Amino acid sequence: MGRIVILPDVVVNRIAAGEVIQRPASVVKELIDNALDAGARRVEVRLEKGGRRLVMVRDDGCGMDAEDAVLAFERHATSKVRTVEDLTAIQTLGFRGEALASIAAVAHVVLETRPPDAEMGTRVEVVGGRLRSVTPAAVAPGTVVQVRALFMNVPARRKFLAAPSVELAHALEVVQNYALAYPDRTFHLWHDGREVFLYPAVAEAVERVRQVYGAEVARSLIPLALETPEGSVVGWVSPPDAGGFRADGMHVFVNGRVVRDRFLLQTFREGWQRYGARRPYPLLVAFLTWPPEAMDVNVHPTKMEVRFREPGRVQELIWTALDQALQARRPVPQWAPPAGASRRVALPEAVGTEDRTPLLRPSVSSRPVGLPSAGRVPPPGAGESEAPAPVRSAGRELIGQWARCYLVVLEAEAILLLDQHLVHERYLYEQWMASPQALPTQALLLPIPVEVGMADAAFLTGHAAELRRLGWQLEPFGPGAVTVQAVPLGVPADRVPEVVLQLRSILESASPDSVAGWDDLLKTMACKAAVKMGMELSPDRRAALFEMWQVLKVPQVCPHGRRMALRIPLTRVHHLFGRTWSGESVS
Repeated sequence: MGRIVILPDVVVNRIAAGEVIQRPASVVKELIDNALDAGARRVEVRLEKGGRRLVMVRDDGCGMDAEDAVLAFERHATSKVRTVEDLTAIQTLGFRGEALASIAAVAHVVLETRPPDAEMGTRVEVVGGRLRSVTPAAVAPGTVVQVRALFMNVPARRKFLAAPSVELAHALEVVQNYALAYPDRTFHLWHDGREVFLYPAVAEAVERVRQVYGAEVARSLIPLALETPEGSVVGWVSPPDAGGFRADGMHVFVNGRVVRDRFLLQTFREGWQRYGARRPYPLLVAFLTWPPEAMDVNVHPTKMEVRFREPGRVQELIWTALDQALQARRPVPQWAPPAGASRRVALPEAVGTEDRTPLLRPSVSSRPVGLPSAGRVPPPGAGESEAPAPVRSAGRELIGQWARCYLVVLEAEAILLLDQHLVHERYLYEQWMASPQALPTQALLLPIPVEVGMADAAFLTGHAAELRRLGWQLEPFGPGAVTVQAVPLGVPADRVPEVVLQLRSILESASPDSVAGWDDLLKTMACKAAVKMGMELSPDRRAALFEMWQVLKVPQVCPHGRRMALRIPLTRVHHLFGRTWSGESVS
């Protein structure tokens, strides 16, 4: 007896705060939800130290009287749900009544609010979940919430907050998501006293896309427009030959709600990738409308996930919308057999096995080899008709490139295939591993500007020291862009923009503070910087890669362990032709 007790409210609130409030960006999200539910036409967000020191959200919504202002800090106090039936057709962004209580349980919160028709407003101060004061205040109509010293009474949680630049990047993504979801509202963001962006309200959603991503990106997007009696999908998606390297470029809104639902994101991604996508993720701004009674948004305290009663029908709607949009832009031809064709011809089985004898390291000099830079490389196919002289070395002859993926090398009694991407990846990795403290850098004659988006620009600027250690020197270049001043030794100039777009993912993949983390960073960056499969290589680049392979310490596998070279012995070729090999003759 007496072992089970009812937890005090202060403990319950801190437990709830751990579910709802994970970082400053969570505070920004919850407060914007409340502002929009209050009918705000203008939302201003001010952050200090990425939100670690201060998160302030000001709106011009309906405000609250004194009684409601105090009651709003109680758990499960809400104006948006009255009955159980209301949960089956939720129309508001917030409804659980947990946000303010959770925030106030782990921070110092000051709320100032006033309804438009009231002469005087109210100021409520709550510290660590305890009400400190309620006083009249002369404030403008609307509501202002200031959240200071987040996790001040939860040191374990505060310790795990990231650097201000990282927290700022997450908060930027939140505000931009809401800006895209509500183009008819004005969003204004400040950080450490400096304006980050101002998105004035616009009449058309495409104008907001232009504000956030720029006119050039907005022009390239393909419209989505499918409306059915059951639901609709409207918005924009990048063409298959564009896209990005991070999922945060996918913005999906369900009945006006910002979500990060795995099922929806994967459905859009798979439907887009069927059209020969060159990058992992599309740039997507999609508004999904679905009957509220046919889905559940009360899945998680963060309200970022949804569950559909019939997910298959949602998937069908999304894929149909993508098919109509992408086929209209790039029709998929229907295959038909040639006229008069009456039967199918079976082809011999392709090579299925090969000699797995480890390749020996060639005995050539170990001088550094450079891949020709973009400025000195002929355009794809240049000089191909002139039959460039073969490259020979130590009994091997480079004769060309196959399928824009493999270098083809002849040996005395074998054909050798080299994976062009993995060879370059291994070479970069081995060169960089020789400098364990900081990578050698090569300055660019002309800086290269790269549009990375505001969130990534803030992240990269805040990690300048780590990037310099990795050989990168970046400078801010207006909102959402950087200029590349220097790159790690060996990175070709024509690979720079694509690698910069992935630098945030590279830095987040491992920590440079440990030996294992540093090794992982180099492996990842080498993979991103290496020439890609599907790239047409000039004769100079083929020769450079061939020479790189010959000076590798480990010429068999890439840094991640994948085979980079495959030898097909002549005896195997004879066997496939049904011939036998007997020393000097073939029968």
